[in-house]
Amino acid sequence: MKLLFKAQSSFKDSIMTVKVAKSCQNHMVKSRSLLIFLLAGVHALFTLAAYAHTGIASTVPDHDAVIDQAPKILRFVFPGEVTITNARIRPVNDKLIQVGETITLRLPRNRIGQSTAFGKEIELDIPLLEPGIYQVVFQIRSIDGHQLADDFTFTITDANRSL
Repeated sequence: MKLLFKAQSSFKDSIMTVKVAKSCQNHMVKSRSLLIFLLAGVHALFTLAAYAHTGIASTVPDHDAVIDQAPKILRFVFPGEVTITNARIRPVNDKLIQVGETITLRLPRNRIGQSTAFGKEIELDIPLLEPGIYQVVFQIRSIDGHQLADDFTFTITDANRSL
């Protein structure tokens, strides 16, 4: 009888060992799946964070451009959608020291005063500019609310003609 009990006990232990092994295996699969899910989430967050802190891709006139005609518009191209919240043009000398009055650009606004200059490509009308060096200073807000300030310069050699 002791032998039968020992055999049954041994069989039960084997079944328990298999159950524990399968449970550990299931736990490892679930843990691995959770780890993959978490890593994918972290990757997505870093990708979104990088996208959120979008910078300027290009402008017209281009940064440091020397043009012979005064532009009628400024064109901003961004890698993602943004809102321009402030834009100014400062006449400067070759050392970027301001030499004239700042021109605050008029942004389209909604009825409560928020800028509607939104998108990946934004154009702003500008007044006729005289020959000289100009620094465009602007601020943008990305879709997730992050603010960014940037600037670029261009030179007009002959403002008697316009584009």
